[in-house]
Amino acid sequence: MHLRLCIILGLINFVVLGNSLRTKDKIYSNLKGTSCFRRLNGTHSTGCSSKFGGSTGVLHLVQSDNDLEFLFGKPPSPPYIPVIVPRLFTRENILKLKDLGSTIVSGIVLINNRTLLETFSHESKCPNQFGGLLQKQTCDATDPKNSWNPYGTDLMNEDFPFPIYFVIEPEEIAKLVECYVKFNSFDMEHQRDRSLCSVEINTLMSAAGSSETCVRRTSMIRNLQPTRYCDPLQGKNVYATLFERETVEDGEQTVDLAEKFILVSTRIDTSSLFDEFYLGAMSSLVPFATVVGVAQYLNKVLTPKRDENIKYNVLFVMFNGESFDYIGSQKFVYDMEQNLFPNNSTLKNKITMENIEFMIDIGTLDDLSTINVFHPTDFDQAKHLVTNINAYNNVYNFGIQATDKLQDNLPPFSAQTFLRANNSFPAMILMSEPKNKYYQSIYDDYRNLNYTYLNLTNEDFMELEDLDTPTVDNIQYKIRNMSTILGMVLYEMITGQDLSPDFRKQGVNVALIDEFLYCFLKSSNCTMFKAVSKFKEDALPIYPPNRYIGVSTGKEATFWTSQIMGFVLGKKVSNTKEDCQNLPLQWFNGIDGKGECKLTTHNVSTAISPAFLIDDYDWKSHKYSTWTESTWSEISARIFLRPSTTHEAFSFSVGLIVMTISFILVFLINSRSDILFADSTSTTPIAPPASC
Repeated sequence: MHLRLCIILGLINFVVLGNSLRTKDKIYSNLKGTSCFRRLNGTHSTGCSSKFGGSTGVLHLVQSDNDLEFLFGKPPSPPYIPVIVPRLFTRENILKLKDLGSTIVSGIVLINNRTLLETFSHESKCPNQFGGLLQKQTCDATDPKNSWNPYGTDLMNEDFPFPIYFVIEPEEIAKLVECYVKFNSFDMEHQRDRSLCSVEINTLMSAAGSSETCVRRTSMIRNLQPTRYCDPLQGKNVYATLFERETVEDGEQTVDLAEKFILVSTRIDTSSLFDEFYLGAMSSLVPFATVVGVAQYLNKVLTPKRDENIKYNVLFVMFNGESFDYIGSQKFVYDMEQNLFPNNSTLKNKITMENIEFMIDIGTLDDLSTINVFHPTDFDQAKHLVTNINAYNNVYNFGIQATDKLQDNLPPFSAQTFLRANNSFPAMILMSEPKNKYYQSIYDDYRNLNYTYLNLTNEDFMELEDLDTPTVDNIQYKIRNMSTILGMVLYEMITGQDLSPDFRKQGVNVALIDEFLYCFLKSSNCTMFKAVSKFKEDALPIYPPNRYIGVSTGKEATFWTSQIMGFVLGKKVSNTKEDCQNLPLQWFNGIDGKGECKLTTHNVSTAISPAFLIDDYDWKSHKYSTWTESTWSEISARIFLRPSTTHEAFSFSVGLIVMTISFILVFLINSRSDILFADSTSTTPIAPPASC
């Protein structure tokens, strides 16, 4: 009997549980996308966060200014979550929605739609305004003509009390629109009287306040188990030298001031308002590709080993985290000041700022027909660079014009970190006029570059190509021309001689630039990444590498950058794979896939702000970057049908009545329990036990 009862109860529970799960799935529909998240610095926080348990609101599609006015005019069924197209995602509109308060707007959904979109940049008009030369920086955010990012809205530096969710896929967008049209888009004044399509967004961020507050809270130990609320933004810088440096015994590293370098730098990283979307095509990938082209050119036109005619070595550095007050370059300069660069494990002598003859920092190249050479102090190399670029352009007709810009106000790039340490440091920044309408945003992608893959797989992109071949007006040839002309000028600076006649008709291979852009903009499963990889069995992803410095992200971009620099600058040797396992020797698959061993000079260094390494650092001093990223457990969103106010009131009333009746019944039954549950007495006498 008991067994039968248990089986019946078990079946009932199974049926109830199964039905509840199916009911839940019918109530909610998951919404795929990504989200804005919270970052903090020494004084405040930026970004977005939902409430604990998620932020919920009625879906309201915003496709025109009139749709926004509905929210500003006391809407009938708050809170709302507006679904906005990008052209209306402006600073003015978003801050108006923020000012309405969480009782009216509990979140925002941005849908992927380029229609009528003219500009879309959430970075400041004066990027890194408080991380550079404050005493000389005159960038005016109120005047587009005197700002470095005239299209910036600065929304990336705002703190929002609600989540902002980005929906990319057309199927998910269609789901939102269909739900809105079916339930919400009619009889707007009486929305309160019917069920409405709603959205729940869960993007709860752990951190709040500032980096100082968050780091202090993280350092506290509760119940012997530390809780992390935020982490410093950190990654790796990638560096390589044109010529191999002398190896010294461990512990005997010194500073040889006779060893001189030309520092050629740019940045790896990029950023945007939304997680996972960090392509930075025009903002950082174009100068990145230019430096790779320069490295290839110099490696081909100069002898494998440095001879007595070579005046300088070239130190190529790809800084990481420059979007956040120059994280990578700050750590690089800090290490040089402390005699910590390079790391002792490299077995090379130390490099200090005194070893650098001058610096060429390649900034944004939005217009590849013009170069402005900015420098705050007058030195010969800056003049020679401008003169020689124009001279080579006259010979080869590259369509590039250089202009000398001797001025205090410098563009927001890595050279500012070096000048902050030494205001007479010989540094110049190469930058064109800012024309990127999608700077540091989700739409700074291959479309912004007008990039089309040429797929020149029949060419060995490591070989220089004939400059007499017909030139096509596309981004690949423009970058090819820019990197070639810079390579030619640097050749003269390095050797003190005119370009060798053997190379006067040759330039960077356009196939190198084409493959580089494809790998970083389209897919990691590409010819270049396969060539510079170590293992043939590598299964490369079909998406491009993440170039946001992050906390645990961006490692793939650093890895591929390091591999590319090692491959491009490496000198091929005859060692077998078994004899090519330890740096500086490294094995690569090679373009033909047969494998090759190269003597390399590339390495990495830590990119983390010194603020997190210095005891009792003054977080408000602005000396070093203080950016951290909040931790979070889940980012999700889902659609559901919210009952009308009348239905909710009716359900509540019915529940209240049932509860009241239940209390009354329980009271009555309890008060009459002695009658209702009295024990019955048997009148049949019980037989005595049998005697044994």
